[in-house]
Amino acid sequence: MKSIKVLAICAIAFLSMTSVKAQDSAPAVTITTGADLVSSYIWRGVYFASASIQPSINLAYGGLTAGLWGSSDISLVNDLGYKEVDASLFYTINGVKMGLTQYWWTGKNRPYIATDAFGSGHYFEGTLGYSISNFNIVANTMFAGDRDKDANGKQMYSTYIEASYGFNVGDVAILPIVGISPWESNMNVGYHLKYDGNSALPTPSGNGTGVALCNLSLKATKAVKVSETLSVPVSVQAIYSNSSDQIHLVLGVTL
Repeated sequence: MKSIKVLAICAIAFLSMTSVKAQDSAPAVTITTGADLVSSYIWRGVYFASASIQPSINLAYGGLTAGLWGSSDISLVNDLGYKEVDASLFYTINGVKMGLTQYWWTGKNRPYIATDAFGSGHYFEGTLGYSISNFNIVANTMFAGDRDKDANGKQMYSTYIEASYGFNVGDVAILPIVGISPWESNMNVGYHLKYDGNSALPTPSGNGTGVALCNLSLKATKAVKVSETLSVPVSVQAIYSNSSDQIHLVLGVTL
């Protein structure tokens, strides 16, 4: 019995020393917060809302990052505008990025868990990407969610593939982006969304089929000096969606 106790004490001591050493060599946990102010919210070439504030919080440990990101339009008229809250988990190693994102968007004052006339508003997406130097390519596919389905209730697997290459011109960071959808998406997602040109206001008339060029954009970002110790990144992005024949020019400020 005594020998068992001695072995147990030695095992506990060994595990404790191993744990301390692992903690000493382990990467630190970091938490970052931020927010963007944008003149309009354009997501993958799709117009979602007018002027919006978009806060975020991320927790990173080594190559693992968990985060929350949100968007809410700046409406002073009523409480019926746009609201979105997304949760994500990504892992990056040797330029390869893998992850899951759970989107929620239905509008302000809609239930988060319960299902109402608009559905639950939840979408689940898988991501696989690769970065080398300043070049980045990423593919995103929705694999679950009650609003990414066709008229027969089958999952549509709405997919978006984007390539970008960043470079600098003087003190301005330039980022050209090309984004496509390889097959028909759900109207709620909107990659293939068409508009009825006969209406006084833009009215969705349905989806196209085949490959859609939904995001052709050029973004320029420059740090604007506010004070001797503070600079704020300011961006201007021109966005054209060939699939919906829409063009946008978006001003963004990062806090």
